[in-house]
Amino acid sequence: NAGAVGGGGGTELMPLEIKSGKESQSHRAQVVLYTLLLSERYPGDGDIDRGVLVYLQTGKTVGVPAKPNEVAALVQQRNSVATF
Repeated sequence: NAGAVGGGGGTELMPLEIKSGKESQSHRAQVVLYTLLLSERYPGDGDIDRGVLVYLQTGKTVGVPAKPNEVAALVQQRNSVATF
């Protein structure tokens, strides 16, 4: 899911992932990859450099920054899997 979040003077586009289970590192990776997809889909909206995870079971909301080194590692991992 993608959402537009209102800030002081406007809105910001970012992925919003809602999970019903417990926390997992793979959920964070999923949100980071969604930031790449949204950046490609909406290139005129500036950098989409973070997303939000919501865990329904606990009510916890987690901000997920798309750090350049994590993005690069995920893309490298994806590329290695895609070559098989």
